[in-house]
Amino acid sequence: MATLNLKPGTWLLSDCGKMPSESNCQLVMMVPASEKAHLIEAGIDHMVKKHGHEEAAARKMMVEEGDSMFETVTI
Repeated sequence: MATLNLKPGTWLLSDCGKMPSESNCQLVMMVPASEKAHLIEAGIDHMVKKHGHEEAAARKMMVEEGDSMFETVTI
C-alpha cells in the first residue's frame, strides 16, 4: 500500500472479487471514509455497466447490504 502514495487516514475499500460473479471480476475501489457516497455511486455504476444489474436493484442492494460490502482500512 505504501507505493500507492495514499494519504494517512481511514479509507473504505470495496472488493468486487469477494462477490459472486460469473466474470470473476477483481475490481478494487478505495476512497477516504469521508467520501463514502462516491464509493456507493461508483459501485452502483460498476454493478450496472459491468455486471448487468438493473440500476434500481443495484441501488437497493447498496442500501440493504452496502456496509457489509465495504472494508475499513487505516493507513
